[in-house]
Amino acid sequence: TCTRAAPKTTQRDSVSALSAKWRAEKGIDSDLARDRATKPIHPIQVIRAMRDAMADDDVLVCDSGFNQIWGSQYFEVRTSGRCYLGPRGFGVMGYGTPAAISRALATPEQQVVCLTGDGGFAMVIQELETATRSGANLTIVVMNNSNMQFIKDNQRILFEGRYISTDFSELDYAEIARAFGCRGIRVEISGELDAAFAEARASSKPTVIDVRIDDEATPERTSLQVFK
Repeated sequence: TCTRAAPKTTQRDSVSALSAKWRAEKGIDSDLARDRATKPIHPIQVIRAMRDAMADDDVLVCDSGFNQIWGSQYFEVRTSGRCYLGPRGFGVMGYGTPAAISRALATPEQQVVCLTGDGGFAMVIQELETATRSGANLTIVVMNNSNMQFIKDNQRILFEGRYISTDFSELDYAEIARAFGCRGIRVEISGELDAAFAEARASSKPTVIDVRIDDEATPERTSLQVFK
């Protein structure tokens, strides 16, 4: 005998319910994501504020590293089309900023948000001049933890915490952005995120939101399977 496949509507409803449960417990609808008094800021709070601020057809471009995992795992894409771009599996730090500038210039009718870590952003920070000169309509969100957390976490797991070349001095990327002619916004507590994104969306200039995040925050190494 052959078993008839479940109707697509039933499958879709099951996946939707599973996704909603995950968002409520671990994702952008969780208590942690909605907390407005966290300092330093947890990355899930950045994703929550970003998703709340962005229109459904806005574009998210992620860099390489934990920022991409936070973005791809927790950011909810709500429309069809190329509204999420990321260098999946290639490990190309520094991809996000120039890719976001290119997308902003190619589709000026859409608002573009780049999510990057401070390590990848620092590799291509000179491209802020390009963004300013070309009038690119974009916001760059820098998850600033003064280290290369993805590499550091692998050093912790694989080399018993023998860290090398993963920590560096803290920089004020909002101040640097202003020196390039961009709008620069520094955020140090989660309750300031919504206002920062609103200011960025209203800006006529490329905007850098420098978010001081928790140094040790890492994404959940889990699967939706555990919520069944």
